[in-house]
Amino acid sequence: MAATRAPSTVCASCRTYLPDAAPGIASHHSVTGDIFPFALGRVATGKRGTSACRQRRPVPPGPCALHSCPWTPPQVTGRHDAAPAAGSISGEATIPAGNILSDAMRGTGGCRMTENSAITARGLRKNFKFQPVLDHLDLTIERSETIGLLGSNGAGKTTLLKSLLGLLRPDGGRSTVFGELSTSLSPENRARIAYVPQQPGQFAWLTGKAMLGYVSMFYPAFDGAYAEELADRWKLALATPIGVLSPGQQQRLSIVRALATRPELLVLDEPIASLDPATRIGVIDELSDERRRRPITVIFSSHLIGDLERFCSQFAILTNGRIAVMERVEWFRNHVRVTLEGDESALESLSIPRAALIRKIRPGRRAAVVERNDAAALSAAPPPKIRISIEELDIEALASEWMQ
Repeated sequence: MAATRAPSTVCASCRTYLPDAAPGIASHHSVTGDIFPFALGRVATGKRGTSACRQRRPVPPGPCALHSCPWTPPQVTGRHDAAPAAGSISGEATIPAGNILSDAMRGTGGCRMTENSAITARGLRKNFKFQPVLDHLDLTIERSETIGLLGSNGAGKTTLLKSLLGLLRPDGGRSTVFGELSTSLSPENRARIAYVPQQPGQFAWLTGKAMLGYVSMFYPAFDGAYAEELADRWKLALATPIGVLSPGQQQRLSIVRALATRPELLVLDEPIASLDPATRIGVIDELSDERRRRPITVIFSSHLIGDLERFCSQFAILTNGRIAVMERVEWFRNHVRVTLEGDESALESLSIPRAALIRKIRPGRRAAVVERNDAAALSAAPPPKIRISIEELDIEALASEWMQ
């Protein structure tokens, strides 16, 4: 016989159950889209939501009428009152986190990939106002890899990350996380993921300590002692209301919250841009230590390539809606830029075998990215009527060649 539901509270606007153990939490709208999408089991549309929904009312006792499943404690919550549509991205249907769901409801869709694949994307497309942002993008990230996602402003890095995690509906193609479709992740896989958005939107009226306590109810592996240790090390005042904290301190709190869940997949979208140099170094060092302690897959989007070089195993460069190149850090270090100048007709007919990139700067001038040994051979025997110069560049300058 199904257990009866204990009295609880519910958001009167969207009917999502809220835990009584979190006093003062009147609405989840300000955070479900970006901060806790996986723990709450809510598939978001990318909209932040409304802060006007602040009513609470009791839920009468009784079994779950929809699934006839046992009630679960309020530590793991989800919506029961409307049928959850597997694969829906409407933002109105959610997967009840913590409840026993059938394989069909988990919506794996037969898209199981290899055991070593943490994330895959095949033919991913996303347009905004008829402008393509992602254009048939393909990507595979193996487990335990640390990927630095690079790209110019407006290249679509945030769009890509949200699409990979199921926070945005793709216009075409598909992506998977741990073998499941991103748009219908099971509660078990949601609990394995942590996401730090570019703009942390957190409960401004709560203290940092209260917010971390609230988050801990949704993540079985949440490590409160580790969170307090990080906060102390990064000089983060957990007793201060979040709304009073500076943007840099709020970003530190967002990173602490993500790391304390002990995720297997950590996705960071420009998390250190607003941090001071000492804290930036501390974050990178902590991520490096965490990777040595246990297997963890990290996708780290940032323009601070020098910081990423100390931590990442690979760089992926997003340009023109696709991953233009994805190689290990050593690959970039072994390449140089070759500048070729001369007659335009000679340059048009010139072929450079094994060149990773050939870019036209202006008529009569080209830039090519080639391996160091190939560049030396080309310089020793230059083509007729073409002048060659070789430049040793750091990874930041070399990667920028794909962003021109």
